[in-house]
Amino acid sequence: MVVVGSPGVGKTSFLRRFVDDAFDEDQNPTQGLEPELKIVEHNGKQIKLLMWTFSADTPSLIKQW
Repeated sequence: MVVVGSPGVGKTSFLRRFVDDAFDEDQNPTQGLEPELKIVEHNGKQIKLLMWTFSADTPSLIKQW
């Protein structure tokens, strides 16, 4: 899953709500890359969903790799 949007619109908050069912009104801007892991069960099997939250300066980080 890729969530794209302008800085400060709530992409990280959206993922945190999905992963932890939590919301932080004072969420700081994402710094670098922050992984989020959610384990769900479907048809008796565990599925690991690994999602990444990227900071607004991600293009410059990708160029460094």
